[in-house]
Amino acid sequence: MTGVIKLIFFLLVLPFCAGLVFVPVDRSLKRTFHIAYIYGWLLDMAVFFPISVICVFFIEQNNFIYCVTVYAALQILLAVMGVAVFAGRHMRKNTETGRHTLEHGDKTAVTDRVESAEMQSAASSLLPEESANAGNGGSIEFKLRGSGRVFDAVQGLSSTLKERGRRNFLEAVILWTVFGVLLAFQLYKAVTTVFFDGDNIYYVVQSLIATQQGTMYREMPYIGGSTELDMRHALAVMPMWFAYLSEVSGIHATMLCRTVMPLFMLPFVYLIWFAVSGELYGVLSSQDDYSKPAAERAADTGFFMCAVSMLSIFGSVSIYTAERFLMTRTWQGKAMFANIAVPLILLGVLWINREHGAVRGDTAGKKFSLSSLLFFNGWFMFLLVNILSGMCTSMGVAFSAALICASCLVSAVRKRKPLLMVYGILTCIPNALYMAVYMLLK
Repeated sequence: MTGVIKLIFFLLVLPFCAGLVFVPVDRSLKRTFHIAYIYGWLLDMAVFFPISVICVFFIEQNNFIYCVTVYAALQILLAVMGVAVFAGRHMRKNTETGRHTLEHGDKTAVTDRVESAEMQSAASSLLPEESANAGNGGSIEFKLRGSGRVFDAVQGLSSTLKERGRRNFLEAVILWTVFGVLLAFQLYKAVTTVFFDGDNIYYVVQSLIATQQGTMYREMPYIGGSTELDMRHALAVMPMWFAYLSEVSGIHATMLCRTVMPLFMLPFVYLIWFAVSGELYGVLSSQDDYSKPAAERAADTGFFMCAVSMLSIFGSVSIYTAERFLMTRTWQGKAMFANIAVPLILLGVLWINREHGAVRGDTAGKKFSLSSLLFFNGWFMFLLVNILSGMCTSMGVAFSAALICASCLVSAVRKRKPLLMVYGILTCIPNALYMAVYMLLK
């Protein structure tokens, strides 16, 4: 039980706290908590990658112990900074709001009294006209009848909207219940079903060796003997991240990879798809630029999540599909790239196309902070995802760069903004550095 609590702390609590740095003051945490966690998790991955690579190449003995110590300290530091920045930002906002209320409170009261006096004066000026019209054959009765028709129409429209809202709410409840059942079924099968895969002999055993021997990529997982540094996998340090979670939680590495990680990866994948559906159906947008009721948006996203879940369940048409990797190789880097990095790239593309590369909302007269510039920012998302791709697999570096550049090219042509292509190429600088180091090592 203690290991589970530690794992929740390092895997869920700390990344979420680190992601609070990117939540602007004008955003409700209730509506954007999933984006905060995604940002925090990606930030933690971006910090783990250079630390682990430096330990692998420059420290021969007990390099895993140094990696765990340094990264755990930095992860806790990022979480503390995130909470401190988020709390300080909101305290400053509340202080400014209170000061504004005190300064303008008297003016508001005076204005209300003036408006009330004007309304009373206008009402009194209408009384004589109504008295004069009282003797004019039934004009007042005609006006009352007209007002009655308008009232009946408004009341009928209101009842129709309420009925539609109740129907949308019922649809949303049914669809989200179906999605919950599908997700529970996937989690049950992922934990209770044993899938045999040859790559587990390498990746899971590398995580186990790191926790037991304290070295990374310095021993052969097939026979257990010492060997030279494995240059082919030295940069793909995702197994070392699993080993880190095993070390800080006390859960055996094999049990963590085969049983525990699917319970995290599957909901996390659907959390990303929920963010994608939010951008597609307007759940994350403000009410000014999206007019659908909340119940209808919830029904739309529920249908989308059910469709994604059904594709994941029945998408194992071959042993190479992303859905197959998600269910049978959840703990491998290739599975994480296909089911986490690629949807995140799609999410960044949607953000960029929605905002045309600009900051969300009207820029006139607003003060932008670093958090407001990075939140819902596809370019920053691309930068973090490219680092994650290198951690997952060496092939992911080329694939992510190709996806980003192709998407930015289409967006640049469609929006007639050539700079979008330039920005996309700049976000792929980590990929170029990764490939350069990989070629030098080979």
